[in-house]
This record gives sequence, C-alpha cells and structure tokens, in this order.
Amino acid sequence: MKSVIGLFTGGLIIAAAFGSCKHDPPFDPTQHSVTDNCDPDTVYFVNDILPLIVSNCAKSGCHDGSGEEEANELTSYETIINSDYVDAYNANHSDMIEAVTSGGGEDKMPPSPNQPLTSAQIDLLKTWINQGAHNNECSGGCDTTAVSYSTTIVNTMSNYCNGCHSGGSPSGGIDLTTYAGVADIAGDGRLMGSIQHNAGYVAMPDNAALMPECKIDEIRIWVENGFPND
Repeated sequence: MKSVIGLFTGGLIIAAAFGSCKHDPPFDPTQHSVTDNCDPDTVYFVNDILPLIVSNCAKSGCHDGSGEEEANELTSYETIINSDYVDAYNANHSDMIEAVTSGGGEDKMPPSPNQPLTSAQIDLLKTWINQGAHNNECSGGCDTTAVSYSTTIVNTMSNYCNGCHSGGSPSGGIDLTTYAGVADIAGDGRLMGSIQHNAGYVAMPDNAALMPECKIDEIRIWVENGFPND
C-alpha cells in the first residue's frame, strides 16, 4: 500500500511540475498590433523592418514574387514569415541573418553588386527577430519640428530607397546615398512626386505601399525649406 501511495504522490508532483511550466504563446503570423507611442527600445516591423527588406531584398527581379526568387517572396509580413528565413526569438538561427552577414556566395543578400546592409540595419533585423519577429507598428514618435538632411532624410533614404538607388548601377541612374543625388530629385519635383505616388512619376518605394504619412511630411518640409545640406 505504501508503494502505491508513493507512486500516486510522485505522479502528483510530476504533474504539478509540468503544470507549472510556462511556454511562449503560439506564434501567430496574422496578428497585427498597433501602439500609439513608439518605444525606443522596440523595433517595429511596419516602421523599421518592412521598408528595409522591401528596399534591399524585394526589388524587381529579386524577392518581389515575379522573378527567379518568386518562391521566396519578401513583400509583406506573411510572405517574410512563411519564407522560413526568420526563426522568431532566435536571430542566430535565422537564415535571413546568415544571408545578410555572409561574406559572399550565392546565398548572400543583397547579392553583388548591390550594397550590403549596414551594421545598424543588420542590428535592427536581429533585434526585431530576437524580440519575437512580431507584426507590430507604432504611430507615435513623429517630430516634424527638427527635420534635417543629416539625420531625418539620410535615415529615410537608407531604409526606404538606398537598396535600389545605390552601388555601381543604381536604379534609374539615381544614387540616393549622397546629398547631391537626393537634392537633384528634390529640386525638380521627382522626390515628392514619387513618394506620394503621383501620376506621371515612378512610385517609390518600388513594389510597396506609400511611406508612413510622417515620413512623407518630413521630406516635404525639408524640400519646402529649400532642401538644405544640414
């Protein structure tokens, strides 16, 4: 009788132990969350990651769903997650990080002669993945009172445009990695016409929706101020 009681008691202890385990909630790639305020310690998919991937990876003929990489489309949250390039909570085991940090070879992203991602951009990807690779977005944090080329415009061009407009053969012959290149299209109206998707202009970013309203307002203010090299 004692052995039976012991087994029963042991079973309860084991059951209790398993019952107390906490697991991460099931990963749901369809859940989209929006917050009013932007946490500086959080990397947001819609604000930070999607434009970076679209500009550098989902260019025409690459991972845009129409070229050789059609099976690995990277134009939306769902296609990025379903590509199996991202292992949520584990950047070190994510093929996307391996590809953008690779020294070369056919798996390197973006492929030569495109410009590689900067260390800051790679860190953004890593942080987003390690934070859970969520389909998150924030709508706050827009400050149009202190717009400058060296901070605001350079950062926007880097995340939204330079994947196409950089390197030895920039798209359309337009290099947006320099002030001269950005000022050229700002002065003749192409910059605002493109980012607002106006008729008669090539929509920017390519294969993507409009930039967030805040980003467009920042560029508009800079252009209206005479696009200074500040």
